[in-house]
Amino acid sequence: MDTVPLRQGSDGPDRGDVPTERLAAVRTPVRPTTAVSRGLRALEIVAGLASGGLLLIGLTLLALQFLAPTVAPGIGLAAPSGPGWPRVAGQLGVGVAGELTVVVRRWAPRPMRWLLAAAVVVAAGAVLWLAWWR
Repeated sequence: MDTVPLRQGSDGPDRGDVPTERLAAVRTPVRPTTAVSRGLRALEIVAGLASGGLLLIGLTLLALQFLAPTVAPGIGLAAPSGPGWPRVAGQLGVGVAGELTVVVRRWAPRPMRWLLAAAVVVAAGAVLWLAWWR
């Protein structure tokens, strides 16, 4: 016989001595997140765009940090040093940290999601101000 026999009066296969609560937990899919408000969703979108943008800027600055000293003298610029390591590290650090919050967001409770998204937006603003407008 290649199928599990049904118990009399049962609608599923015989699971032996598995507790009913455990069977119910296996059968019911669990959603990792609950519905969120528009405000939280908007803040998470802004945080995601900011962290993704910083990651892209950071990777570009990293490439320029290595390319500037070799390319710039050939086009007539004197003493090139690139964008500088503090700018590169700041952009990459906040960008990567912001993107990691996406992983954490899946299991985080709603108040923690507000805090994470707000922290990413504030950190992105701080890095942009320190790196470009200070």
